[in-house]
Amino acid sequence: MSALIYLDPPHEDAGEESAERVRSALSSLHPPRCIHLARLPYIHTHSLAGIVVHPAHVVLGLAGWEDAFEGILPACKTPVVLFDLEKLLRMMLSQSGLAAEILAAPTLVAAPPGFDPRALLDALATTRLLDHYRQLPRARHIEDLRGLMTGALLARTGQLSLRPQTLLLALAEVMDTAPLHAALLDGEASALARAEDSLRALWGRGEGTNSLPARPLGYDAASAMLVAARMAR
Repeated sequence: MSALIYLDPPHEDAGEESAERVRSALSSLHPPRCIHLARLPYIHTHSLAGIVVHPAHVVLGLAGWEDAFEGILPACKTPVVLFDLEKLLRMMLSQSGLAAEILAAPTLVAAPPGFDPRALLDALATTRLLDHYRQLPRARHIEDLRGLMTGALLARTGQLSLRPQTLLLALAEVMDTAPLHAALLDGEASALARAEDSLRALWGRGEGTNSLPARPLGYDAASAMLVAARMAR
């Protein structure tokens, strides 16, 4: 049984036709619009494909994602990151927030037949996943609030969402969201600080902290999945 309650709808795999539409869209992009790609367009049996748009300060700044960067998509000079099954498994065993959000996201455009990304997240997520959100740096941009909102809701209620609109509605059930609305409207440093403080005040031994297991519930199943994938190569 899942310890996580997903508020976002699951992705619907539209197959190669959807992947081709994404490739066509990417061909028209130009810097500085930077796209973070999960195994696109290099799709094979044990990979996931999808897109995530990051703000420029994440992709181009000092505190960026250079550790995951693997190349440039020549057609539109777009940074590419590859996530095959083994990489995601190892990242999840370390309770990587990035891996968890890739598996939870409704924006995948391709996945191996019969593979449920969220089932893998349920199998490997533990209470240490919450540490990823607790350790997020202070918010300096409006975009930084989304991760803090996701972490606060997950810790307090066990609900997981990556969509700001959904997060606002869900958080309204457990807190006064006026500071969040103010920060999202003007983005000034003082408003961001008040919004962040209100979110961090939600941390504690809430339902999310209590519902996540101390150890991965599906370690053996995940290991068997990796063995099968390696043997199929």
